Amino acid sequence: MTIDMLLLEMIKRISYAVILGLVISRLKLFDRLMINKLSRFDRIIFTVIFSSIAILGTYGGIPIQDALANSRMIGIMAAGLIGGPYLGTSVGIVSGLHRYSLGGFTALACAISSITEGIVVGLFQKYYKGKLIPWPIALGIGFFGEILQMLIILLVAEPYEHAYALVSSIAVPMTIANSLGLALFMYIIKAGLHQRPQQRANQSQNILAIALETVRYFRKGLTPESANAVV
Repeated sequence: MTIDMLLLEMIKRISYAVILGLVISRLKLFDRLMINKLSRFDRIIFTVIFSSIAILGTYGGIPIQDALANSRMIGIMAAGLIGGPYLGTSVGIVSGLHRYSLGGFTALACAISSITEGIVVGLFQKYYKGKLIPWPIALGIGFFGEILQMLIILLVAEPYEHAYALVSSIAVPMTIANSLGLALFMYIIKAGLHQRPQQRANQSQNILAIALETVRYFRKGLTPESANAVV
């Protein structure tokens, strides 16, 4: 498979980032994540969610030279950028161990890079407490994270000749596709959060309208007819 074809296939596989980003942004407990007031149970829930995204990225990988060109790092880096080093590390460990269990000559390197990226990328979130990292910054961090992964593969995977051949094939398409996927994920999350105030305002208006309508009928006196009208 050529680099161009691999890039196209990788981009096709990151489309799930749009759907999952939108779903996550709608979760009520996401508000608590943004203000760093998560309970232990909340942390477990988010670890499961982002680990599932990362593992899904692994299973959606493309076999290349006894390895996988995958989008696992989108879930790991998104966890770090949104939840900080704690969540990034937790997701990195879970998804890294899962990748290690699948075997292959890059299994150890991928496990190490998963954990490392979760920690390192999570540190960037410290500068954006209570805020989401802008998608252009996420794009740059995605590039950094993927380059870090390629370096770890070259340093850890054996034999080196196989590692070099693999990196030569997957570095460009994985870096471009996964960086775009991460930026898109963060953009969707932020867009979803910006819609929250309008949604709450609409809900408040609906509740107020119902309350006023109910009061109007009570003023007339509660009769079977008015009760049915309120319902």
